[in-house]
Amino acid sequence: MQEKPGNLKAFKLVLAYPTDPHIEIMGGMTRYFRFLLRQALKKGMKVKFVGVKLGNNLQYESDFSFIPIVRGTDKWWIYFVVSFFRVPFLKIEHDEIIHSGRLIFLLPYILFHPHNPKVLTSDEPRLAANLAYPRPIYALLSAIYSPIEHFMLKRINAVISAEHVTKNYYKIRYSQLNHIFKERNYPAVHVNTDLFRPLDKVAVRKLLNIDMNDKVMLFVGRISAVKGIDFLIDAFIEFTYIEPNSFFIIVGRGDDEKRLKSYAKKKAVRDRVLFLGEKRSEELVKIYNCADVLVIGSLTEGNSGVLREALACGVPVVSTDLGDAKIILKNPLLGWVVSRRSPKLFANAIEGVLSQDTETVREACRIKSFEFSEEACFESVLKSYKELRESR
Repeated sequence: MQEKPGNLKAFKLVLAYPTDPHIEIMGGMTRYFRFLLRQALKKGMKVKFVGVKLGNNLQYESDFSFIPIVRGTDKWWIYFVVSFFRVPFLKIEHDEIIHSGRLIFLLPYILFHPHNPKVLTSDEPRLAANLAYPRPIYALLSAIYSPIEHFMLKRINAVISAEHVTKNYYKIRYSQLNHIFKERNYPAVHVNTDLFRPLDKVAVRKLLNIDMNDKVMLFVGRISAVKGIDFLIDAFIEFTYIEPNSFFIIVGRGDDEKRLKSYAKKKAVRDRVLFLGEKRSEELVKIYNCADVLVIGSLTEGNSGVLREALACGVPVVSTDLGDAKIILKNPLLGWVVSRRSPKLFANAIEGVLSQDTETVREACRIKSFEFSEEACFESVLKSYKELRESR
């Protein structure tokens, strides 16, 4: 039974994340919070967005309350520190639900607005740190963080994640808090299937000056060490032995770009590895439609948004074994999951995916993407909001 529109308008929501909701920025959690904002407004909810202002000369006109506590940067640690000085003075009514995408961003709300219900959508919080720091430093940071994490989890009301790695992380460490971990059989990550859709491949390739006979491997995301792009370059080199007329397009921004360009040059494929920078969704749709396959080589990842976007555009995916990739890509028409980090095996998987009938693959991918529509994803989040309101 669907909620009456009038009841949904009674919801009051505070979204807290270091992004500018008026500017489209690549990044999984950033897009997730823009999606929450968009759907909440569509349902008639009252929304405050506690974020950052990145546009220097933009005049914002919003149908929600935008509270930029930081200006000119979206660095997470600056947002976190500044929030302790700004959050205590925010006017937040007692029935407003506070929702964030990182547990530590909820800490100032826990301390200064303790009676408001709090919701976390989170990936496994320590995997990236485990990869970024030497083992002794990680062990020290983990020892410091663990009691703080436990303190925060005891004081929030719901953790939303359909990704098994995250669920297991929390449940193993905090089994006594199982009541806050919401079990949901739902797509944790959405895709806008109206925007991300199949286009005329011939026309789009002509527009972007890519020959129809070339094979195009595509990566979309943050350019950082954790994304395993150097591994993907190695896999691309193996693939060029199979398909010499191939290109590897990399879309995104990040602090690892300079190193990766040098790495591609060292491997003598710099002219075939194209760094296009960050792109808006309207441009990204065209780039997806140019590609023959999306590749994901991350060392760690939650449920991938770009995987869903590629499928919505009719593009198959070859991925390392992470998030829910193995669950989604059961049908070989949609793509393959490579369990071992072997560039040759990864290249062989790409060859296998591309050996299938193109139109059959395209249709199967598009049909699968409708399981991850924005409406289906938001309904599951809304269910958690309703449970919180009914339990108060």
